[in-house]
Amino acid sequence: MLNQIQKLIVIVGCQRSGTTLTGQIMGAHERAILLDESDGLYQWFGEFQLGKPQGFEKLIAKANTKYRSKHSRLENDGHKTLKKGVDCLVLKAPNLTFGFEALATLDYDVRIIYPIRDPRAVVASMNKLGHIDILAKQIASMERHAGIHAEFSDELKIFGNPETPEHIWQAHIWRIKSSIFPCFTKVGLKPFVFRYESLIENKREIVRAMTKHCGLPFDGKMVRHEFIYQGEGPGKINRSRSVDDASVDKWKTQLSRQQQLEIMEIAGDLARDFAYNFEYQN
Repeated sequence: MLNQIQKLIVIVGCQRSGTTLTGQIMGAHERAILLDESDGLYQWFGEFQLGKPQGFEKLIAKANTKYRSKHSRLENDGHKTLKKGVDCLVLKAPNLTFGFEALATLDYDVRIIYPIRDPRAVVASMNKLGHIDILAKQIASMERHAGIHAEFSDELKIFGNPETPEHIWQAHIWRIKSSIFPCFTKVGLKPFVFRYESLIENKREIVRAMTKHCGLPFDGKMVRHEFIYQGEGPGKINRSRSVDDASVDKWKTQLSRQQQLEIMEIAGDLARDFAYNFEYQN
């Protein structure tokens, strides 16, 4: 089954920056199947890059359950094989943001998609995920990459201080993970970088550009992806809910003015590069 895959589309960047939505959009393409973290993606990928791609059939079978039956990516022949024409594996994998060197060595056509979101919105969204130890996962991910570990050693000290307020370390995580995209270009994997807010405002335009970057023809089902999926996705997202702008400005009521100021002191330079303004809400 793995022999059928020709292209890997990898969604990286900072958690809570639209990686789930982007994954669902790309995974709705008729030639693609979406692998989420909850499908066992990271464990499989670790073995895959070592040339031990065991368990791919089981992984795909689990991934396929997120698709409505009429949009199944598997042949209906009892053998759980991919449908003819499904040759793109979409990895919704923000924890592969530091894995640019490993991704560059794969003998596949690898395309990188890299959403960026307002750091204040990301911090506010992280605060709602108290059941997930985001900090521990990011530290572990950074420690697996010597160059990243050395480059951000000062931040790791901040992460290791139990007295560091949550919004402070969350802002540092945003700054680190939203700034790695040039590393992909250096290893020959130029990423498609875009603002999450632009995707919400101009969905069809961004999806067309994203699809072109991945070397795929535009598929209209991508902009109506809520009709392709079923069930619950990462972060307890309802996969069948259409995209709206309800979450774009929620941070304005979820963060205090002081928190906003402190977040932008840490993330401001990079945020300004992406045209995020310095408006503060009381």
